[in-house]
Amino acid sequence: MFRDIEVDAHRRFLIWSRAGVWGRLHEDVLHRLDDADLLDLSRAVLDSAHVRAS
Repeated sequence: MFRDIEVDAHRRFLIWSRAGVWGRLHEDVLHRLDDADLLDLSRAVLDSAHVRAS
């Protein structure tokens, strides 16, 4: 029974990932934190592995 749940959860995760759900969710959380003046970017980290070189 648990195997079916794992397979379904993984399938949904892949569908949501391909649809960009996680990126949009992350942006929404950041906007909400910023709107509530709770976002502190004084210790931000940039991962250049995800930034295309020009």
